Amino acid sequence: MIMVGVSGKSKACHDCKRRRVKCDFGRPGCLRCQKAKISCHGYEKTTLFVNRTPTTLSTTAQSAMSELRQRKLPNPTTQDARTLTPASSQWDGFLQKLKLYISNPSYSRSGYRNETSVLVRELYLPKPTAPNSSVSLGSMSPYHWFQAVCELRGTSDALDHALLAFCSILVSTSRSGCEPPSEGLLLYQRGLQTLVKDLEDRQIRNNDETLAAIVVLSTCELFAAPDDQGWSAHANGISSLLHERSTPDNPPALWLSLCSRLRIICVLIGLTKRQELIPADKWRQLMPKKHTTESFEGLMDLISDIPLLLQEAEAIGVGDRGHCPTRGILLIPLLIDAVQRLNKWQQDCVRQSPKPPYQTVPSTTENPADIPFGAKLFPIALEYESLNAAMPLILNSGVMLQILGLILRLDAKIGFLDKQEESEVPYQTKQKYTSVPSITAEADRLARTLCESVEYCHRVEMRILGPQATCYTQWVTRSYFRRAKLEREVDWVNNIQNMTGLGSRCGIELMPFGSDESIL
Repeated sequence: MIMVGVSGKSKACHDCKRRRVKCDFGRPGCLRCQKAKISCHGYEKTTLFVNRTPTTLSTTAQSAMSELRQRKLPNPTTQDARTLTPASSQWDGFLQKLKLYISNPSYSRSGYRNETSVLVRELYLPKPTAPNSSVSLGSMSPYHWFQAVCELRGTSDALDHALLAFCSILVSTSRSGCEPPSEGLLLYQRGLQTLVKDLEDRQIRNNDETLAAIVVLSTCELFAAPDDQGWSAHANGISSLLHERSTPDNPPALWLSLCSRLRIICVLIGLTKRQELIPADKWRQLMPKKHTTESFEGLMDLISDIPLLLQEAEAIGVGDRGHCPTRGILLIPLLIDAVQRLNKWQQDCVRQSPKPPYQTVPSTTENPADIPFGAKLFPIALEYESLNAAMPLILNSGVMLQILGLILRLDAKIGFLDKQEESEVPYQTKQKYTSVPSITAEADRLARTLCESVEYCHRVEMRILGPQATCYTQWVTRSYFRRAKLEREVDWVNNIQNMTGLGSRCGIELMPFGSDESIL
């Protein structure tokens, strides 16, 4: 059952927690932030969407809602001291119209959702390459979900309030260097309260609109939450709701589009938490449409299998040490095989593309982490054909890097690679990945590729979706560099938000995914 609650207590300031550095708890601002030449945003906590889990069994909807009401909320009247650009002023006015629209008891839901889609297209989605271009439901791109959400016509106050919160957060986030979106957080909390009421009604709970509200609220958290507790709760809630639903015989395009986003949420949490929430076969039942091998959904079909492998690897770390070598020897080749399938997907994409998916260009952004060294750590940037092409390739590289990092840690624990004769390997593997040096070299290459992709995603024309596309990969690269004890690289990733450059949209604060640590 999905609940509303409050994130765990942490004494660190928002910025040190976001950058994953040790805070000295100075007041009113910490010295760590001063040394990094950033404005410390203080220590006050924000309210999140959380779920009842094995570690929070005492949480109830009633107690969580009570705590939510008692919590001090940000003042929505506080204005950013900076002068708004004409464009942001225009969208402030548009947002006020949406508020008036939804305040009318007899408002048209279809009309309201169509209006929200106008703002989302202009502030969230990448700039169209051609006039009047639109997102097609049949394209199944990584961001097609929003079109499906706006085309739903069923009654759902939770969805409508979630869309209003999303629009408000987009307007606030679009202002370079703005303070946290106070009004957007208030609207977000209202959407959560409405969602909780809907979830208590079995009939409403099973509506597509309820799932769509969860999709929108989870996207809000990417720009407003200090950690991924809310996303984890959404993923567990989605899992519970989908287990109650029967598999559609001929699913409509709207359902396929919505389900695609639900899968992304659950799979990303599955990757970062190393836990399978919904079996891959269940996703294939919910989305029975055949996908081309090199498509985005074809990639997601492959990635959906990975959380279970990660879960099994974690079990090796906590299980009987006497069984670790045997289980690890069986698991490592399966992980290598998963990397090979992902690598083949990428090769197929490149082969099918009429031109190279990206080219190398000199980097034009400045990362504060490079200043003490007088030279750029990553002087080359990758120029992709489009964000639509970049997002799957970046995600694919991130997943491969996570798996290769896990293989290296497993091998360090049990000893397998470079110690087994080829005839003794119990699963067929290619020579490229049969030794530690080759795996390390490939992991280093992928980590560099992901860092070199950051600049493209932060271009102004990628709008807000571009930076969002780096949420998971920032976690992956930070984790990899930290385990490799590459301090400069870790600092570079932590300072991505503080980059500057002509034509770049930096300064957007993104939700960090969970702990970098695992049992292994």
